[in-house]
Amino acid sequence: MNVKKDIIIFKDDTLEIEVNISPSEDTVWLTQEQISTLFNKNKSTISRHIKNIFDSGELNKNESVVKNATELSITDYRTGEIQNAKREIEYYNLDVIISVGYRVNSIRGIAFRKWANNILKEYMYKGFVVDQERLISNDKNYKSFATTVKLISDLVDRKKLSADESIGLLKVISKYAYAMDTLDKYDHQTLTITNITNDDKHIKLEYEEAIKEIKKMQDYGKS
Repeated sequence: MNVKKDIIIFKDDTLEIEVNISPSEDTVWLTQEQISTLFNKNKSTISRHIKNIFDSGELNKNESVVKNATELSITDYRTGEIQNAKREIEYYNLDVIISVGYRVNSIRGIAFRKWANNILKEYMYKGFVVDQERLISNDKNYKSFATTVKLISDLVDRKKLSADESIGLLKVISKYAYAMDTLDKYDHQTLTITNITNDDKHIKLEYEEAIKEIKKMQDYGKS
């Protein structure tokens, strides 16, 4: 499992720590070294507390720890050269961080918990707003499509169309309807792709093109 690559800076007095945020799992992640810095304790002390937390069954390690490939700068003491290398580093979630905090520095632990919860709530709110905007946008698109279909229906009732005009209208309706249906399936995660072709000649109906065709129909209906 990979830690989501959203990073927020936690600040408390002179302390600053880069915190990995995982809104989808409603938690944050720190390495053992970062937890050590957060609570101003050496790594061996933090390691001992983390081990006790898992050994006692207070928390489940499989649910509280993820490994993530992290790029580190490593100094070769023989040559003095600095090399970049990727290592699998363990990240601990908010439950582990708070449990350690209660054991070594409850004041800092409480401050971090409040900060993390506020950040996660903010992410959740932003995600809700985005989803709402998408729903509103989709609703407007469907209403626009329904209006267009009614316009075409009224136009056909009033005027006798030529063969070319009829075919053109049907193409616009077909392409626009297919696009809207595809977007709806994508939003509801039910989209499946079939009949894949290697042909490079794809036909794409842009939104602006559809609007132009609809405008033509409106002008034609007035004539």
